[in-house]
Order: sequence, then structure tokens, then C-alpha cells
Amino acid sequence: MRQLILAALLATASPAWAEDAPEHKLSDWQQKKCATFTQAYEAALKQLGTDDLRPEFLASQQTFMDSQCMDRETLCPASGKELEIANIVSLEMIHLGASGTFLPYDCR
Repeated sequence: MRQLILAALLATASPAWAEDAPEHKLSDWQQKKCATFTQAYEAALKQLGTDDLRPEFLASQQTFMDSQCMDRETLCPASGKELEIANIVSLEMIHLGASGTFLPYDCR
């Protein structure tokens, strides 16, 4: 009987090497917001360059995009260029119809 229970448990267990399923599927709206954010951010970087941008600012933006714009660890733009990039991206997002709560910027 023990062998039967053990066999049943092993048959239903997922292998350790199997990839985890995504926690949830992004809606079309979430995908559109993230794509727009990514495009606006990359265009701003191309236009303004990365001089005077803190590594933590660049890293936080990349983390946000890598998480499909779901990981909202906010960061306050500290330099004039960081603020300019945040403003460019924010205006694009507002134009799209996204709320400010979507953005990974917060200065409290």
C-alpha cells in the first residue's frame, strides 16, 4: 500500500526542472501600457543619452520593464536628466490614457 501511495505522489508531483507557470496572464491593456512605456523610455534614452543618470535609476527602469511593468519599486528622479526622462515617459503614458499610478516614479 505504501508503494502505491508513493507512486501516486510521484506521478502527480511536478519535476524540479519544470518551469514555473506565470502567476497570471497580462491583459491586452497591461501589455500595451508596458510596450508604450518601454518604447518611450528607450526613445528618451536615445535622445538624451545616459550621462548623469544614476546606475540605480537605470536599474530600476530595467527591472520594471523586465517584470512586464508589474514590479513597481518606485524611485525618485534625482538629476535634471532623470526628471526629463521621467517627464517624457509620463507624458507618453498620459497620452495613452494610463494613470500616474502605473509609473515607477515617486518622490515623497
